Amino acid sequence: MRSNNLLLKVFSAFSLICLATTPCFAKEHKVLDIQHWKTHNNAQVYFVHSQGLPIVDITVAFDAGSAHDNGDFGLATLTNNMLNLGTKKLSDDAIADAFDTTGAIFDDSTNRDMATVSLRSMTDKLLLKPALNIFAQVITQPNFPKKAYTRLQKRSISAIKMQDQDPGNVASKYFYQHLYGNYPYAHPIMGNVESISRTTLSNVQQFYNRYYVGENAKVIIVGDVTKKQATEIANKVVGKLPKGKPADKLTEVPLNRSAVQNYPYPSEQTHVRMGEIGINWKSPDFFPLYVGNYTLGGGSLVSRLFKTVREQAGLTYDINSRFKPMLANGPFVINLQTINSQAPKAIKMTQQVLQNFITHGPTEQELAAAKSNLIGSFPLRLDSNAAISDYVLLIAYYDLPLDFLDTFRKNIEKVTAKQVQEAFAKHVKMNDLLIVTVGQTPPIPAATTDNANS
Repeated sequence: MRSNNLLLKVFSAFSLICLATTPCFAKEHKVLDIQHWKTHNNAQVYFVHSQGLPIVDITVAFDAGSAHDNGDFGLATLTNNMLNLGTKKLSDDAIADAFDTTGAIFDDSTNRDMATVSLRSMTDKLLLKPALNIFAQVITQPNFPKKAYTRLQKRSISAIKMQDQDPGNVASKYFYQHLYGNYPYAHPIMGNVESISRTTLSNVQQFYNRYYVGENAKVIIVGDVTKKQATEIANKVVGKLPKGKPADKLTEVPLNRSAVQNYPYPSEQTHVRMGEIGINWKSPDFFPLYVGNYTLGGGSLVSRLFKTVREQAGLTYDINSRFKPMLANGPFVINLQTINSQAPKAIKMTQQVLQNFITHGPTEQELAAAKSNLIGSFPLRLDSNAAISDYVLLIAYYDLPLDFLDTFRKNIEKVTAKQVQEAFAKHVKMNDLLIVTVGQTPPIPAATTDNANS
């Protein structure tokens, strides 16, 4: 069972988008030549021909993340995890053996927005053809065996209990819960012990039938194959899915209200999550917030939060901030951990740094440094199919322009200090700040939030 936090790997802190060298974005240079079409059952296909290694990476993403659990928390994850545990013709062991025999690698993942299944295979026909046959069966012909489901339930409950022993995970869980309230992003992706225990195999089958359909699928193919071969691969992999209908669109995220939630936990440090509702991937303020956040807390050792709260005051071992855009508005969050007794002071200082940045924005020197680092300091790793697949998945699933990477440097360079300040003032309001603490810490009074506005 793969980690259920693909978005952190691919999208969080805008980290993958920032990994760009200047040559990659030179004028008239196309970073990725993404070809796009639809299958007969309306699955959307995104293909990039990548020469070099004789490998092809295939990812099928469904709009079937935990936001569609509809009260059965963890149902999306259970469904995704069940796909390779048995088909109409093969047992879970037979599936695993078949992939091993061909040298193919199967993977699956679920986050709040999407559920994915992926395959990496050699392009040699003697290996690719049988690997695709198994992959297609997993996606289009799962039979959801009862014994496998019972094992998965027990394994999922054990994983949830282990997560609840980590104060950092507990802090994140409560942060989402309080930030989103009754919204579909509020609950943990894996669900909780109670919800997993009551979920039935029938629930899983119904979820699969509703969301694993052509209209709800994006197919990403990256590798040393031709467009003709890519077309055949897409048809093979998802062609037998019913056309169905797309998932219902998420409603607008309601704004949160200021709150402080303290949760006692037997640990030496207090884990803090501080933030509010942020933006989605289509926000016109994406780039000003992205560039600005590098200065505030995304730039690691050079950020204001790190310099002030960590280096100058010595109140925390690490502190960072990020916007996490999603299909609907994702969170803006500041993460820190500190010795229990210092938590109130660390939180107050963090609020002061944040308020100052909202009011004044970055200096011209900070802005220039952020742009330079975001464009040139971290090389764009497009030398592997897997890295390219992650970018194309981002573009495909969130319906971004196909030239998103081609125009990246230009969009970064256009950002001004005034735009950063105005974007932060618009999207980050101290009166809406949520603070969640987990640890043996003195209670953090709500008045702390008000003091930051003075």
